Amino acid sequence: MSTTRLAVVPFSHVEAELAAFPIASEASFGLTCVCLDPIASPNAGQSSLARAAERDLLLSLPSVPLEEFVAIRDRVWFEDCPDRVDPHARVPLGRYLRRLSKKYLDELGRPVNGPSSSDESEDALVLARLRWSWMCRALPPDLLWTARGITPADQSTFSLSPTIERLLQDDYAETHLHLGAAADFPLLWANFMRALAAAEVPEGALRGSGTCFDEGRAFAKWVLWAAVVRLVLANWLFDADGIRRDSGWPDFVRRTWSRRMDAGMLHDVIRLMSEFEQGEPGTSPLRFARGRAMYRLLIRRFPFHVSPQFGAANKPSRERIFEADPLARIVGWHPGSGSSPEALFLEESLRHLDRNEEDFDFARLFWQVVRVRCLLYRHLAQRPMTPGLQWFVRFYSRIKPVRDGLPDAVRMQAAIRWGGGGRGLRSLEVRVGTENSRSECLDSLQAVNDAGRGVAHIETGAVFHFSRDRGGGWRQGTPNAHGLDRSYPGVPADKRLRTRRDVGNPNGFRFARFYLEQRTHALALVSVLRDFPRALRTLRGVDLCTDEAGVPVWVMAPLVRWVRTSGRYAAATLRDHGITEIPPLRATIHAGEDFVHLLSGLRRLDEAIQHLGLKEGDRIGHGMSLGLDPATWFGRVGRVVQTREERLFDLVWEWDFYATRDAEASSRNRLPYLTATITRLAREMFDRTCTPDELARFVRLLHSERELQAAGFPHRPARRHLGAARARGNGDRPRTLLRQYLRSTEVWWKGRVLETVTLGDLPHELDALRTLQVALRRKVGTRGLTIEVNPSSNLLIGDLGRIDEHPIWRLRPVRPTDDIPPLSVCIGSDDPLTFATTLPHEYQLLFDTIVLSGRSHEEALDWLEHARTAGMRARFTLPRHVTRRPPELRPALGLGRGPAPPPP
Repeated sequence: MSTTRLAVVPFSHVEAELAAFPIASEASFGLTCVCLDPIASPNAGQSSLARAAERDLLLSLPSVPLEEFVAIRDRVWFEDCPDRVDPHARVPLGRYLRRLSKKYLDELGRPVNGPSSSDESEDALVLARLRWSWMCRALPPDLLWTARGITPADQSTFSLSPTIERLLQDDYAETHLHLGAAADFPLLWANFMRALAAAEVPEGALRGSGTCFDEGRAFAKWVLWAAVVRLVLANWLFDADGIRRDSGWPDFVRRTWSRRMDAGMLHDVIRLMSEFEQGEPGTSPLRFARGRAMYRLLIRRFPFHVSPQFGAANKPSRERIFEADPLARIVGWHPGSGSSPEALFLEESLRHLDRNEEDFDFARLFWQVVRVRCLLYRHLAQRPMTPGLQWFVRFYSRIKPVRDGLPDAVRMQAAIRWGGGGRGLRSLEVRVGTENSRSECLDSLQAVNDAGRGVAHIETGAVFHFSRDRGGGWRQGTPNAHGLDRSYPGVPADKRLRTRRDVGNPNGFRFARFYLEQRTHALALVSVLRDFPRALRTLRGVDLCTDEAGVPVWVMAPLVRWVRTSGRYAAATLRDHGITEIPPLRATIHAGEDFVHLLSGLRRLDEAIQHLGLKEGDRIGHGMSLGLDPATWFGRVGRVVQTREERLFDLVWEWDFYATRDAEASSRNRLPYLTATITRLAREMFDRTCTPDELARFVRLLHSERELQAAGFPHRPARRHLGAARARGNGDRPRTLLRQYLRSTEVWWKGRVLETVTLGDLPHELDALRTLQVALRRKVGTRGLTIEVNPSSNLLIGDLGRIDEHPIWRLRPVRPTDDIPPLSVCIGSDDPLTFATTLPHEYQLLFDTIVLSGRSHEEALDWLEHARTAGMRARFTLPRHVTRRPPELRPALGLGRGPAPPPP
């Protein structure tokens, strides 16, 4: 069997990346080109642009031949409109962007397959929508909308077919949306333009692994330079003083600001613009602090404030954020504009370039501003073709510096806006991060509560998620070898305990530092539920997300169970006061999403169900391992590299599954292989001979709070067990294994040793995967759990290539099969900004995929109707008559201090 890894590269992705390259790449920023030249001279910058595109893109697009790559480039860059006369003429970027927008959108903003396409068949419309979704991952959609002349350019990014519009007129629920990624890019851009002037944004705010401009070290500087230049260009475009513009921008700057700046500052503004125009620092580059001073000085020329104070009469809103953009007053933006200030600036700039294609002074500066803005968008939207949660974590963490200062209320408004508020959205659950204090938790709940009251017929609720982080540089995008932490050379990151002094953990427990940090967050939630039981009206669930592979379920299980038990106590307190409509907390766990071996994905999903007590009404986030076809995965992967510890836990779980559940090994060779391999791995890791049964008991002890506390986890000395248990010798071996596993550095290092699993040598492993997956699917179905499916998220994180390969079609087939019953699935958008999507667009993607596969509209609608009703049935939010509440959350919540379970 071949061990070659296979990759699927969507053609629309290749096309979109090539189309974006001249206006959205670090290479084009450095080359500062304003035209595309079909005849590349060895001494011309265009030759460098084409070479840079080849170098940068081909390396990230496996299996794309150079000849095909060049052919696509020629069609995208140089295929002009039908009225083109000279095929050798250079293409100004303004004309190129106009033409590109016509290739993707018609005059009403609906996706098309080209400017002259007249094919309006169902398949053509479906392909056009799919093609547009890939373009939205490459360029900011509002840029193409503005270039197409569509106003307002601040409306919904994705158009819907009449069928989906009618379907979504009925009630539907958003069950999986992270509030941190709910704001759209125009809003975040305006917020960052304000923050650069009103707040002390550090120079390294946009640093990160894989980021453009030297790992992001110079990124914030170029964004600040772009903010300065856009003000100068906008003032020039919208100038009402009648200053002559034919003498170039340096003369315009001198004439405009000579009376408002001293000579040194005026000279530095011109230096800044020159650096920006050339795409590289000068011989003596300006410092970031100096650029910020210039930005603030330019802003003071215009009589308005960039740091609005939100009071009772001036509530935070989308319009207030746009109004605080320093560009707003220059371009004449007002709340009724319908577009963002940036859209008005882009519109007028493109109109000027249409009339003056030879104005290269303006063009060079303008396209540099556009490039920086596009690069920031690509900095936030996940780049395709790299699977796994750790790639996603890098992009999600990049949002924070750009959204800082953006009120939660505005993000909630954006979530409602793009989720379909006023067009059928009935229930909106938002995932918010756990906080360090009770007051911070209440602030988050207040924002969710207020947003729900502001829109009729929409139920809102918050789900607090615990975010797992393995440490060792993974979140920063610089993973250290073997998970080591730079703070403690030579010692595993999860062997250290962070206290107020950040000293080492004297008892050496793995994951102790992370556990204690998360216990602080859990305590804040427990405190809210204990002191304000009516908070259950808005605090509707708890989640466990992010690094599924890096932080095992056993680490977080005690905390999740603690918070859920507190929710039951709070609900009981409410019942004692006659409030019976508010049920306890529910849970939704990210599980079976990220795995190297499919067996690991199945194990982690089963551990989440078993040890977190998931039951009817709870949900599973993603659950990819339940729907992925084992035969397809087996043939596509070929060979897997795992740590010894991971492989041991996988095989012990499988052995225990056969021993304790209603499942049997489908191959007679499987059980002997399991016994022999488990024994070998345990001996190599623990330096002792153990039976599979002893290891299975050790795993069960690992998930028990009582046993963890007895072992001293997270930072206490171990308590002695009863003498009778010690006298049994080997009979207490599972507890001995538990103590070794938790504290032994030697066991930790031996567990890091890599095991190579060649699947071709283990045909019985495929049979085992099939058996285990079927058994788990039955378990999920009988427990009444619903699977949260996020098509665009799974497409990028799971490296699926195409939506028709999504496991959802095996979780719930379009046409029922006879083998096992279909599972309940609901649809969410996950992270709209990161994955360039919206909830209605996710419905449209699934509908288009079903139709494109040859199914009828009726079959597609029946399938989506099941998903829509499943979302409403499995939602955590409460009906509006239950959640009506006074404006202020805190005074209305207390019923007196209620009971709370003891901490783990």
